[in-house]
Amino acid sequence: MKSRKILNVICLIFVINMARSQSSHWSKLFDTHSTMDLGSSMPTNVIVDDENILIPVVEKDHLNFYKLNGNGEVIQSLNTNYASGQFTTMISLEESYAIIFDNAPQGPAPVYRLLYLNKNLEVIDEHHLDLPGNTALSRVLTLFKINNQLYFTASDYSNETYSLLSVSNNNELTLKFSGAFSVSQDKVDVLPNGNIVVDYEYEKFHTLKCINPLSGLLVWEKNYGIGNEMDLGYRKSINELGQIFLARHVRKWDENSQQKDGIYLQKINSDSGDIMMSKTLNIEKDGAVRLEELQFDNTTQSLYITYLSYAIVSEIVFSKLDASCNVLNQVVIPAPDNKNSSSPIFRKSKLKLKGDGSVILVYRSFKNPLEMENLNLNLYSPHFELENTAELNIPNKNGDEICTDIEVMNDKIVISGFVPNTNPSMFWEKMQHFVAMVDLTENLTLNGVQNSNGVSIEPNPVKNTLTLKSEYVFNELTIYNQSGQCMVNLKNPGKTIDVSQLSSGAYLIKIIGIKNNTTTLKFIKS
Repeated sequence: MKSRKILNVICLIFVINMARSQSSHWSKLFDTHSTMDLGSSMPTNVIVDDENILIPVVEKDHLNFYKLNGNGEVIQSLNTNYASGQFTTMISLEESYAIIFDNAPQGPAPVYRLLYLNKNLEVIDEHHLDLPGNTALSRVLTLFKINNQLYFTASDYSNETYSLLSVSNNNELTLKFSGAFSVSQDKVDVLPNGNIVVDYEYEKFHTLKCINPLSGLLVWEKNYGIGNEMDLGYRKSINELGQIFLARHVRKWDENSQQKDGIYLQKINSDSGDIMMSKTLNIEKDGAVRLEELQFDNTTQSLYITYLSYAIVSEIVFSKLDASCNVLNQVVIPAPDNKNSSSPIFRKSKLKLKGDGSVILVYRSFKNPLEMENLNLNLYSPHFELENTAELNIPNKNGDEICTDIEVMNDKIVISGFVPNTNPSMFWEKMQHFVAMVDLTENLTLNGVQNSNGVSIEPNPVKNTLTLKSEYVFNELTIYNQSGQCMVNLKNPGKTIDVSQLSSGAYLIKIIGIKNNTTTLKFIKS
């Protein structure tokens, strides 16, 4: 076995960012990864385990692992000394972690290895994977588990095959399912009955496959696309009853040959694949540029969806629907693009359900040529009211911030992702992975009640002038509407704020003190 060493913390190139709007907000930017391999842009996930954060990253073309505490301090790390390009999501097992990675990113064909780590980030087992076909165009897609049993999917463009394989306790591979087609990506969801449902996000005519992973039998397969339309992206989400919610982005043309995009919503019986209900989503502007997220919240029995709409300035439409796919609430958020980067090819928004009925929206928006595209975080209540907002700006980055995973740790938000190269034609050069934490509950006070920082506002509701009641001096004041859009920003504000130009409705006011302590309050403009 190759020698490995625990990295000294000072070897890690980090930056800790104490954001001006969040005192408990930190971010860490890892060393660059410069291999000419598109696999380096594969999603990076983060695991929250025993009050710690675990993240796999590729630095200087090698696969490394880091464990951090809630303050962003590295407490353990591992350099595998393995070259790595593409790698899968890391899976948490009962007493270990598992990950698959390509150990020959610049070789004639990928060489995949399955690596097991214990809780101390020590390698306890590793295994070379012999994929079916194993050609230069073979690719591992998704690693997942069912009851602590590992499975993964793979695709081979040379042989036009798609495979589902299981991994035994002694690392033997068993081919469970094989189909005569190939895809570049897939998404696997496990149903309550133990079967899996697979979609391909952009490909195969909006097809879903239901497979029994134990027997390998195809339970059902349905193509939900329509022949006279162009099938674009599609997303699925599954509720606690096993019902599948499917959103389909399609393109069609009217009698004047004008392009018109639409989003169709369907509820599907997971036992048969039969459609139980169909709805057409009334979308903003002239259509949807890209369907991005779809998630069903079992707590509120609500369906959340995000998509980009056609507009001069890119906009994210975020909607909350009931279980019958009727729109309950919707916000439209301006999110301009960085025109000089590769970022538009990546999803612009991502959702995280907190489990208490609230939902977190993370989205990218161009700030300025120096900061480029930052990540913005909006916290919405179970009633779809904006409760807090924050902006993440990772210093010394060489490009935009791309979010790949969101987790919750002690009610704080943990984000992982990567920063692509600024050159839009060569986004895989000098990539950097990052992890960050944002506290969206810190010093949050509703309805103007005085908080621990000794700040309150009156009157509330307010018509023209809002008064800040505090013995302290403030550095900055920002007012956000319910979309999270900045409406007012004042440096060194006084104690009276003119809000007469604001439209009627609910707003958040975020106040930063001279010691960078932050207070967030909610008020109503009458």
